[in-house]
Amino acid sequence: MFRKTLSFLLLLLALSTFFVSTSNSTLIKADKILYNGVIFTSNVNNPMVEALAIKSGYILGVGTTVEMMNFNGIDTQLFDLEGRVAIPGFNDSHIHFLPYDVPGSIRITHPEEFVPGPGPNVAEVMALIQEKNVDPNIPPDAPFFVIVGEGFIDDPAQPSINRLSIDAIAPYRPVFIQGVAGHYLVVNSATLFVAGISDTEANPFGGYYERFEGTPIINGRLQQYAIYDVVKRLRGMIPDEYFQSQMAPLFQQLVEWGVTSIQDIPIGLSSARYENILKTMPVPIRVRNVAFPFSIEESHNIYNTTVINPTDKIISAGIKWITDGTQQESYAALTQEYYDNPGWYGEFSFSNEDFSQMVADGLTGWNLNKQQRQFHCVGDQAIENLLTTMSSSAPDWLWSLRRVTIAHADMIGPDMIADIAAKNIVPLKFPSQFIYPYVWYSRLGAERFSTVQPLKSLVDGGVKISLASDMLGGVWNPFLTLKLAVAHPTNPAEALDLPTAIIAHTLGGAYAEYMELFKGSLQPGRFADLVVLDTNIFDPANFMTIENTRSVLTLVGGNIVYNNL
Repeated sequence: MFRKTLSFLLLLLALSTFFVSTSNSTLIKADKILYNGVIFTSNVNNPMVEALAIKSGYILGVGTTVEMMNFNGIDTQLFDLEGRVAIPGFNDSHIHFLPYDVPGSIRITHPEEFVPGPGPNVAEVMALIQEKNVDPNIPPDAPFFVIVGEGFIDDPAQPSINRLSIDAIAPYRPVFIQGVAGHYLVVNSATLFVAGISDTEANPFGGYYERFEGTPIINGRLQQYAIYDVVKRLRGMIPDEYFQSQMAPLFQQLVEWGVTSIQDIPIGLSSARYENILKTMPVPIRVRNVAFPFSIEESHNIYNTTVINPTDKIISAGIKWITDGTQQESYAALTQEYYDNPGWYGEFSFSNEDFSQMVADGLTGWNLNKQQRQFHCVGDQAIENLLTTMSSSAPDWLWSLRRVTIAHADMIGPDMIADIAAKNIVPLKFPSQFIYPYVWYSRLGAERFSTVQPLKSLVDGGVKISLASDMLGGVWNPFLTLKLAVAHPTNPAEALDLPTAIIAHTLGGAYAEYMELFKGSLQPGRFADLVVLDTNIFDPANFMTIENTRSVLTLVGGNIVYNNL
């Protein structure tokens, strides 16, 4: 490990000595030169160049075509971009790559058919389950995954849906009715049986099973970590090869979109197992595996003290906790009652004592990258709990070194921004969820809705942000992320300009994992992770169809992982 790190530092020293110095260019020659392009670097001090040179997987120099051609040698590969746009590779700083599906399962609803609309209601969903259950073309033991939206969750009949009502129409196969946001789950008796959950199972840490009134019997409605415990139990029965078969086409789609790094949270898989799954299959991009523990004790034993080698393609680092639900199922923790459900404030997952311990644990250890803490906080009460607990645990200057990240951070209020900047908290923002303004409005009312899902005000307040997808069981189009960040349909006043959005989706993602000195921008000494596009995304005439943009050339560490030039 130390030899690899020393070699890496020596290479950086060599690159810093020779880059862009045309007088020294005869001393070092590039492996690849991309020229005659419009190259956005995500470096605010030198945002646009027309050429760059690559050596041994790193950016050797950036500048004009004439300058970079000084690094041309007999073995240098030349790529004429012909005026095409190139940018750093996208970093999806928060994704759940693997679907919850199990082998042989069938999705009988498809979110792309109704998102961002509300989707089918309770009667429609139950009728569909009943119809599919007797379909002779479907194996009788094939599990059903039913993805639902607000049409189901907000239906007055929804609270009555439980294991018995599902058993009545599909008694023998596992059935999962899951909210599209991933924080709502109702299952039938067959699912509980397969997962090994008894009728009177004790509640898991951070979650609970709803019970039939007046009894200890689980009714099939699961909350927070009870949902993830089911996922963990089922994934424990699935061979590694099944996950690899699911992941291979997803990696291919990512490189076609120019995504060169992801920070994945594989709920229900141990860090060691997930890392082994990745290392025994071809992985074309960089993956950071963020641990998802199921107890405080488990979180203490996830990582050893091994120094992370930043040149490794697969890294395990960071710990995530989920503190509340989302606005979709009305479980985001709010300081004021829900506008459409007076008297209800959502729920916070942990006791004050446990949460204080989780936050304090984020101060332990010298290995900042591995011990970095991430908190899922949607509602303002969840965010306020985090800020208050951090303030009582350590001074802001100490927290600023730890780079706590907040996933969602949808209800950061204007009065919180200075505190978040002082603590150097990095919000991971998901423009894919800016398509539900009607849900936010119904949950919060007009006054609170006006400040929801901030972006621009965070940047203006000195907060470093990262754009991400939060995609569950698949991948998300990064160009659609850019479009939604620039348009911001929920809160147009919080929209970003396109260059700022690109920086947040490239360099911002690198900063969120302590890797900004190695990737996320195209400047000398950084990894040569970049994408050449088939569309000039900086031309305003192309903005309305920017989501149709694709890569024509994707490089990771200077290696071509996708080529459609």
